[in-house]
Amino acid sequence: MGGESDDVRTRPLLSWRFVAIPVLLIGLGMLWGSVYAAGEFPERRDRLHELRDAPACAAPPQRPADCTWTQEFIVSDIRLYEGRGSSISAMLTPPGQTYKWPTVYRNDGPLLNTLRDGDRVKGTIWRGGVVKIANEDAVQTTNASPATMPETMLTMAVVLAVSGLLFVYAAGWRLVRWSRRVPSPGMNCVLGVAVGLLIGGLAAMAVAGGTAEEAVPEVDVGALLLFAAIYAVLAAIMILVAVLMYRAVRSDGSTAAPAAALQDSSL
Repeated sequence: MGGESDDVRTRPLLSWRFVAIPVLLIGLGMLWGSVYAAGEFPERRDRLHELRDAPACAAPPQRPADCTWTQEFIVSDIRLYEGRGSSISAMLTPPGQTYKWPTVYRNDGPLLNTLRDGDRVKGTIWRGGVVKIANEDAVQTTNASPATMPETMLTMAVVLAVSGLLFVYAAGWRLVRWSRRVPSPGMNCVLGVAVGLLIGGLAAMAVAGGTAEEAVPEVDVGALLLFAAIYAVLAAIMILVAVLMYRAVRSDGSTAAPAAALQDSSL
């Protein structure tokens, strides 16, 4: 009994035929997500350029406007990242007024984590929201700004497209070979590469995203190139490992067959 349970725990995922169906659905969902992310990228890029090219307002806007207005704010109610589920936010109040502008941020820094309640910053208003705060030393964008990394959409599209195609290919291959009790070594290798590239791609996005310049109203080509370099290296490693594992399994299978035939003949 113990030996059988160990075998079950070490069996490849596609050894169970029915597992190919949810794997296929996951792959199709990833491809849909890739298409959505690819469609979001130009929209976010265009909004980023609209902010970059927006003229300065002649007077404080009384309603959401396509021009930008910069004024002084007093910072209060600062909340930094405190763990999963927490938000990064602050309230901005114009001097001499009581109305507070709520702002939310992607990261603690580079400016918010240096501020204390009562400090003053320059805030830039665009289309009814504060899109940026600044002081003499640093600038930080808010989540109301389109400068919150449109690059993320492009890199996400790549990661989901590559892994999604491999998920669909591996699952479809298994469904076509439904009559086989066990998946072929190739099926397992393809699925392994798909999972590895998904995890590695998300890690590459995190590393590249940490270097992106959010305050610059342009698509960060440097961050995209860094992502491409990391992802390409990870893909090469994953493919090399998969090929070596495939050859090892095939070699074990070819050597086991003659040995079994020899044993049968001796009986």
